[in-house]
Amino acid sequence: MSHETIQDIAMVIIAVAVVAQAAITVAAAIALAKFRKPLGLFAGNILEISGIIRNRAPQVDATVARVSDVVMARTEQADAIAKELLEKSRWQVLHADQAVSRIIERAEELSKDAERLVKKPFWEASAIAKGVRTALSHALRGNDHDPF
Repeated sequence: MSHETIQDIAMVIIAVAVVAQAAITVAAAIALAKFRKPLGLFAGNILEISGIIRNRAPQVDATVARVSDVVMARTEQADAIAKELLEKSRWQVLHADQAVSRIIERAEELSKDAERLVKKPFWEASAIAKGVRTALSHALRGNDHDPF
């Protein structure tokens, strides 16, 4: 093969590559043109939304601040009420504890009194029976020690 033939073949290959590159560039330009309009609309919508948000941000901040103030006020009220209820509950528990202690002490006293009342007649009867036995024992033994 001659040198000119190789050059011709190289020129054809380069020409094909240039045509292919041109076709790819044209196709990319067409595709970009198709997407350019929707991207432009999308970007415009984003800018419009961000503008609305920027305009509403102070109002939202003010509303959040008011809500925060109301929540803080309610929390302080609830805290005060909870403290008051806790104090009242503490006093009620203290009074209930004292009342239960008095009831227990009184029940113990009543139990001791009842025990004394129930046992006293038995103690007296036991003492009388012991005295009668002793007297009978002395009487039945005889008059061994009778001084008369």
